[in-house]
Amino acid sequence: MNEVQYQIAFMGKLRPGFDQEKVKANLQEHLKLSSTVVESLFAKDRVVIKRNLNVNVAKQYEQRFYMHGAIVKLEQQLEAKAQSETSIKPISSESRSAADLSIEPIAASSNSLGSEPVKGANVDHGGMASNSGGAVNTDDEYPKTLPFEFTGNGKEYFKIWIVNIALTILTLGIYSAWAKVRNKQYFYGNTLFEGSSFEYTAQPLTILKGRILAFGVIGLYYVLATFLPPAYAIGFYLLAFVIVIFLLPWVVIKALQFNARHSQYRNINFGFDGSYWGSFTAFILWPMASIFFVLLPFSWHRKNEFFVANSRYGTTPFQFTANVNDYYGLFGKMILLVIVSLIVMGLFIAAIAFGFGASGGVESFGEASYAPVAIGIVSSIGYMLLYFVGLAFYEVLSNNLLYNNTLINEHSLSADYKFGSFLSLLITNTLGILFTLGLFIPWASVRSARYHAEHTQFIATQSLDSFVAGEEQKVNTFSEGLADAHSVFDLDVGI
Repeated sequence: MNEVQYQIAFMGKLRPGFDQEKVKANLQEHLKLSSTVVESLFAKDRVVIKRNLNVNVAKQYEQRFYMHGAIVKLEQQLEAKAQSETSIKPISSESRSAADLSIEPIAASSNSLGSEPVKGANVDHGGMASNSGGAVNTDDEYPKTLPFEFTGNGKEYFKIWIVNIALTILTLGIYSAWAKVRNKQYFYGNTLFEGSSFEYTAQPLTILKGRILAFGVIGLYYVLATFLPPAYAIGFYLLAFVIVIFLLPWVVIKALQFNARHSQYRNINFGFDGSYWGSFTAFILWPMASIFFVLLPFSWHRKNEFFVANSRYGTTPFQFTANVNDYYGLFGKMILLVIVSLIVMGLFIAAIAFGFGASGGVESFGEASYAPVAIGIVSSIGYMLLYFVGLAFYEVLSNNLLYNNTLINEHSLSADYKFGSFLSLLITNTLGILFTLGLFIPWASVRSARYHAEHTQFIATQSLDSFVAGEEQKVNTFSEGLADAHSVFDLDVGI
């Protein structure tokens, strides 16, 4: 029996908040479609983009277009048997990138834009195949964007935060494990998605064990470094460096596994399955290689890929579709920003110096000229602003790149961080903390959490209830011993 085949049709429908020009630009930039193909999509009332797809690949097309503002429809072809068309390879987790879904076969395929309709199908006035059979998406609600929500407030969190600090000081740091759990439970519990909150289930005593172990190792190091004869100092520090280098990947894995295993949504735990070698390359080899500045994007990409691709919700893994070229694009924008900022700041300082020179530089405090003081103040403010601008620019671009390329099953995450609003958040939080001598930290944390929630969405291609219910069944059936197997050495070695 032949597998049912589907086609993707576009009828000019756009997501709320997207206009035609923005969608056109998105399709060209992110799906790598040519301007000719993009214009063809909007030239008629109805266009069949791609035919002869199985349901999984068809949903991936639907999802990708939706992410970038265009709503397409999955339609079951009247003939199950595929017609002559260049076949499309299944999209694996290794190759599932924007380029893979860029629909390059559209332009070359015999069943692409402007091609002959499927036999037996009705033909609309645009000359494209019209589906008179069943559609996969009879409900226009899907795919749809599901928002996250953060409901915490600064005043409420301040009470938790100040008690945590007081008790941590009074207990010489022992209460820090309980403080961490209370903090995470507050932020998890106030992060809502589809009416349910996330949960953090770690036990403080487990965290305390990890911290005692870490404190013991650090204490042993300082004792040996203090009392070791000078003749052995070089060898000791070299050995300590090597141990740290090879221990750090294990520490990272244990921290990620612990945090994921004790994070839940609707009673289903997250998980992390990264290997030691993967951690070693992501956090040691590539960062060391980044001493060659041009290799820095490889380090960014590898770290995010390691984290996302090894994470899972229950038994379903996440996938990361960004490639190194995307991070080189980010790298290039950062370099351009630094160059432009330095030029602007240099011109501003030069203008100040020229102004004092033109006035003869006669104004002074005793022997000191105004010019060096003014230039020093301007330089300090300029470098501070450059730091904030650079940090905000990087965080916005990197977070959008990370979330917009994170998939789970046929669903995906999406982010729309904005440079202006994020820069404002960063500056106001910093000033608030400085002027209140740190007392604004709870409000800053809450404001940041709310911003992240408001600018991150989940794109669902079907009912989330069905997905969670199916995942719960798989976890109960296949993974009963998973938690016990991972908890043999259940230590939180993170902070």
